[in-house]
Amino acid sequence: MQDAVILKKRLISTFLLVMLFIFSSTALASPSEWLDDKYNFRAAKKIYVHYQMAEEYQTGWNNREAYQIFNEKLLAKLEESLASKGYTISGTPSADYDLHAENEAEASGDFDLIVKVDIQKYLMGTSYVEPYTSYVPVTKTTTINGPRGPMVIKTTEDEPVYHAGGDFPTAYVIVEIDVYDAKTNKPVWNRVDDRTKMTKVSPYTEPKDMFSRMMILFNRDLQKKLTS
Repeated sequence: MQDAVILKKRLISTFLLVMLFIFSSTALASPSEWLDDKYNFRAAKKIYVHYQMAEEYQTGWNNREAYQIFNEKLLAKLEESLASKGYTISGTPSADYDLHAENEAEASGDFDLIVKVDIQKYLMGTSYVEPYTSYVPVTKTTTINGPRGPMVIKTTEDEPVYHAGGDFPTAYVIVEIDVYDAKTNKPVWNRVDDRTKMTKVSPYTEPKDMFSRMMILFNRDLQKKLTS
């Protein structure tokens, strides 16, 4: 009976440690999506992919870094995979391209589909975590003198482990992707990807890591809709 109680405590302690680790090192994602099920994506052959970032986050290297990821993980991949299949892929030519000129290019380009990637948040900050205590099972050995000589007794005890709180590096990225029918200007697909990830030890997750995963995922899903 005592062994069963010890085992139960050990399992509970291990579970709590795993959950705390997951909470502190895994991105919290809350993507939402709307799709026009009646829209025929396969009919779209000329596609324009538009990049933009909220002005408040266009500081330092942010805008150029994010555009490079957009270009490499989405725009270039679409062109690489679809050009040989009869698709024409165009997109924002640089991070600093004039928005007015791009809107004119979209309107006059005779496209079938417009994809707008709007980075609404791209930030490396911090988030506070309260200190907490976890418990780790530890086996202890005790020697006692019995009627027939020394006896070794092993017991298992839960030993507390203190985890300091504080501010830890946290990446924040919010991206909204709108897909429009270029002929009717009607929306056919909307995706909002909102991710936050805190890491307590190096290497720290940065906004570029999460944005890259977002673009890889969207590229996969868009190509699937266009070709299947």
